[in-house]
Amino acid sequence: MLKIVQGGADFNGHQHQIDLATCVNAMGPPISSIDVAQSLEHHRQLLVHPFHATDAFLESYARFLGVEAQSLVAGRGITELIHSVIQVYGRENTGFVTPDYTDFNLLLDKQNIAAICAPERERALNALAKVKQAVILSNPCNPTGVAIEASRLRALCLNNPSTMFVVDESYVEFTAEPAKWSMLGSELHNVIVLRSPTKCFGMGGIRVGAAWTREPATRKTLASHITKWPLSTFDSHYACAALERQQWKSETTQKLLVHAAAMEEVLCQLGFDVISNSPTHFRFVLHPHPAAIFDQLRQHGIFVRTKTAEEGVQGFRVTAPTCLDHLPTLERALQEVFCAG
Repeated sequence: MLKIVQGGADFNGHQHQIDLATCVNAMGPPISSIDVAQSLEHHRQLLVHPFHATDAFLESYARFLGVEAQSLVAGRGITELIHSVIQVYGRENTGFVTPDYTDFNLLLDKQNIAAICAPERERALNALAKVKQAVILSNPCNPTGVAIEASRLRALCLNNPSTMFVVDESYVEFTAEPAKWSMLGSELHNVIVLRSPTKCFGMGGIRVGAAWTREPATRKTLASHITKWPLSTFDSHYACAALERQQWKSETTQKLLVHAAAMEEVLCQLGFDVISNSPTHFRFVLHPHPAAIFDQLRQHGIFVRTKTAEEGVQGFRVTAPTCLDHLPTLERALQEVFCAG
């Protein structure tokens, strides 16, 4: 039986469904990672504690990102790093603007500031930064796909120098111009960038991530809230093998962007209220009855990710299919859904 989880579904063992609920690069993982995971040498390395796992990952990821390894703090995915940030600044002193990443809703008090388009999000973030020690945001935003240009975020940081801006850039590697949106390498001292290769390399089942900041004291404080041996040998080896396949990542994410644009055109032609022009591989559709949409699409073997008004936006997120041949199936299903009201 297909297990429904967090407004989407767990597709393990269900090969004939079209999973448009995932935010991960479904073209992955690259074969090189699978080969490493199956290697005999790697199996022998599992006998001992992960003494070198974290350093190996940070060195590999630093090369991929074009930063110094010592400027990164490793964590079990971005989720653990978010938890650590909140421990550092305190729940009552940390804010976010809805809609945003699911864990923000679970870990922090809701701010009663809902902002969808980029200018609205900028204004809301600026207002929140006046009263909080730290502000967390995903950019591009999950679930809407809305993105704020790095130059605009830099202005927000300069306008609020005593507030730490923590930017989750999980989806920036899916964009055509990551540098346009990323704060990585910023000269500012009130910026923490959270990054992980798991989504863009299609390996959401492993937990690796890193926090970048220019400020050594901030890195030291953040690292003090990370548990010993944050990364397993398996996760580190798997991630390092994937990170060597940068061309694979670029080619597959470019394909997903093409598919996303074609999918957006279909959605708009059918009359759905799409948050358009997202630089990512997914789109968000505003809709008053997302649960009904989910159920109707499920009848066609298609799954999307739903969001409710309580989460800051009502509708569903739909990710670009890995194959353009899936678009006619999606179009037929959506046509029935739209006609049904």
